[in-house]
Amino acid sequence: AYRDEAISVGNALQEYALNKGVLVNATSWDDDGVYQDPIALTSYFDLPAMQRLAAYDTEWSGIEQTHAVLLEDAAYGNGLYRFRYNTATQQFFTETSLDSIHQLFIANYLAEAGYTARAQESLYFFKTTYNTTDRIAGAYTPAGVADSPYEDIAIYSLAASLAHWLDDDGFEQAMLD
Repeated sequence: AYRDEAISVGNALQEYALNKGVLVNATSWDDDGVYQDPIALTSYFDLPAMQRLAAYDTEWSGIEQTHAVLLEDAAYGNGLYRFRYNTATQQFFTETSLDSIHQLFIANYLAEAGYTARAQESLYFFKTTYNTTDRIAGAYTPAGVADSPYEDIAIYSLAASLAHWLDDDGFEQAMLD
């Protein structure tokens, strides 16, 4: 039943939420039609789910590859990623602050889906930041400078998950502690 529901949701996503081959942030309906937000959020690119759906519908293989390429293009090269992509202009927005939770979702999806080189960059960024400052801030600038005085337990949980995917038992335990 869960598999059938997942396949049904996957079919609906393809039908209603793909804009130029990219899953967008939101879709709405009314009596006049379906409206898609032209903005895609990179932290919503659940590559592992796309890979699982590809086992039942080969269209998802291409969709997953499109999103993997977009994440590659979104990478700053320091472990952080651009967050918003405009499907109309096919360009990323210039962000001044990158939320750590969203950044760690991206890294976890990459790690779980087997894109370990980019995921390792993120692990290195957050591990180095933690080892240097004894904290992980709620946000960073694209250059990697802390941009928030706040921390969140979800950040440490996601950092532990990333460390787990990448077999860094020491950092995983530090995050759990």
